[in-house]
Amino acid sequence: NWVKPNQATVQRNLNDAQWAAVEALTTRGVANLHYVRSVGKLGDDAGVAQDSTGGIGVHPTSLAHMHMGKFVSSKLKSILDG
Repeated sequence: NWVKPNQATVQRNLNDAQWAAVEALTTRGVANLHYVRSVGKLGDDAGVAQDSTGGIGVHPTSLAHMHMGKFVSSKLKSILDG
């Protein structure tokens, strides 16, 4: 995002649209629909988001995938244990 600052706005708008779709479906009675916000998906190390995408925020490296795997597995466990 630091290379193309407007990309942060694009991503925020896409996330907002996804959330709105989830809310609409939930309101219509769709059961067992879960939306996992991405906050924390790259871990809690302040520099990992920058470092884990090769510094340009384009494609995650192995480090980022490791953090995302742990993040998703913990969210799935919470949902399934629910």
